[in-house]
Amino acid sequence: MKIKVIEFIVAFALVFCAVGCYDSEDKIREDQKKIIINLAYDPPELNSILSMDSVSFNIINHVFEGLTRLGKNQNIIPGIAKKIDISEDRLTYTFYIRNSKWSDGSKISAKDFEFAFKEVLNPKNLSEYASIMYMIKNAKQYNLGKAQREDVGVVAKGDNILEVTLEKPCSYFLYLTATSPFMPIKKKFYERQEGQYAKTEKNMIFNGAWVIDTWIHGKKIVLKKNLNYWNNANIKLNEIELLMIKDEEILYNMFKQNKIDMIDVRGEYIKRAKDAGYQVKNYLNGATEYLEFNMNSDVLKNRNIRKAITYVIDRNELCNTVLKNECIEANTFTNPVVLNGNDITVKKSSLNKKQRIKKAKELFNRGLRELGNIGDINLKLLTNDSENSIKRAKYYAENIEKNLGIKISLEKVTFKEKLIKHKNCDFDIEVVCISPDYNSPITYLDMLGENNSLIYINNEYNKILENAKQELSNKKRMEMFKKMENIIIDDVPIYPLCYRNVHYIVKNNLKDMVRCAFEEFNMYNAGY
Repeated sequence: MKIKVIEFIVAFALVFCAVGCYDSEDKIREDQKKIIINLAYDPPELNSILSMDSVSFNIINHVFEGLTRLGKNQNIIPGIAKKIDISEDRLTYTFYIRNSKWSDGSKISAKDFEFAFKEVLNPKNLSEYASIMYMIKNAKQYNLGKAQREDVGVVAKGDNILEVTLEKPCSYFLYLTATSPFMPIKKKFYERQEGQYAKTEKNMIFNGAWVIDTWIHGKKIVLKKNLNYWNNANIKLNEIELLMIKDEEILYNMFKQNKIDMIDVRGEYIKRAKDAGYQVKNYLNGATEYLEFNMNSDVLKNRNIRKAITYVIDRNELCNTVLKNECIEANTFTNPVVLNGNDITVKKSSLNKKQRIKKAKELFNRGLRELGNIGDINLKLLTNDSENSIKRAKYYAENIEKNLGIKISLEKVTFKEKLIKHKNCDFDIEVVCISPDYNSPITYLDMLGENNSLIYINNEYNKILENAKQELSNKKRMEMFKKMENIIIDDVPIYPLCYRNVHYIVKNNLKDMVRCAFEEFNMYNAGY
């Protein structure tokens, strides 16, 4: 995955109804089997070939369905594939496509998956997520222009059987088949759009539980139940309205007025909700926030300068004083929510704050001597333009300026603009937040591998990473994960800051909505 970016994992609002609170507007929505939630941002790209952000993925996962999907407990269950056979050597996966239809009534075929997979890998499309398929036979070679399309190990054997052959065994492959890049696309429909596929709801057809009925960019998206979906009878919600509101006070007031069905709450709003008698729920959503350093910078190419910056940012203070209940201090890039994530241990600093500042200045002066006479240092810190993002970025900038004398200017841009700047490496330091695609530490660690990172190259790291992808022994994989995390600490291409701890309140009578590390919200089983 080239950039699993994913900055500010959305402030999903699904408002609460106070204990015992119930009004006519609320009752109307319940009768209509409709909910209203907040997406916060307009999805930048709903073409599953090109999308690369969590906002878009959340929509795609509701209006499309892959060969597999995540169940209530984040386990893999059948999706469009009703049955899966795996060869003894774990290299060949045979998927049997169930009798199912697109939203336009046409039949879903194994060929729709073959076409979609190969379009993600098509070098002409420049898909940022192409590398997520590199375990497939000849996928990397085709994506790099060194093999032909027909050489890729994805073959539709008639309408109902898809055969996928891997280069080497991959323990998490079935998790991948539930993610956005592995969603099907109908070739004839796609080609008729003449480059406009997924630009509007009219340029798309869907095979998931819902369809996009209305898309007003920057304002809202309305999803309606897909009457042609194979499991339509078990989908309880007829409509999901997704708003794009960033103002927390507006959302909180909408919540109180029963104009929205759930909201995330932060800072003072957590206390306000509790004081009002609402049950505040929370969960680690899998998002790891970190600073990424542009290794091509004349200043930040120096490891001691990078290390000095990390020493002046107190993660404990960030989590307990600045952000309070919103996050947990991060010691590893890998978030503890993924399988075995809690077991990855790394070297930790035993220095107190005063000692850390002293050490930072020593490292900084050493770095300046190594760089020679470079004069005053001015760096740009790239961040999202949301209120919460700016608050964190200011804290980072103030600590760097105060303790090291580096002039930091904040570059505040929209979510979509930030993705573009990240892709173009147009930053000095960037505040990044990513969430997992699948249930393995590799979903994080692969971000710094040669197939994904645009600014970091470490041959030792890459070798361990590729071995970890193929290793079937959990014990051996764990040792590899620890080695990679310790390389990150020593080399400092990034600096893990915190793990997002999401607090939210939800209407009491809305049941079976899933919020987890792999899906910010999942309404598949939700209902009243």
